[in-house]
Amino acid sequence: MDNATPTKGLIFKDILDKKTGEYISGAHTGTSAGSYAHQELKKILQTSENYTQYVEGVRKWADKHIEGGADALPGYFKRGEELPEHLKEQEVKDRPCP
Repeated sequence: MDNATPTKGLIFKDILDKKTGEYISGAHTGTSAGSYAHQELKKILQTSENYTQYVEGVRKWADKHIEGGADALPGYFKRGEELPEHLKEQEVKDRPCP
């Protein structure tokens, strides 16, 4: 199955593999790095009170763990893009990655 998400081409880097204690890198889909990255992003989601905090947390994380940093992210996550006013203070909800 083809991953049609806008993050399909992202490459994760310097992700701590909790099983081995080593740092790994890899593509968004089908790699250990991608799986661990999703776990880290879920933690950011769970500790954010609203979308503004979530986007800021993802950008900060991306600068350390995605090739190209926050500038490589899609949509409102990309550095320099602003969230629409109606989303800024809206509560974030946990949902699975497509």
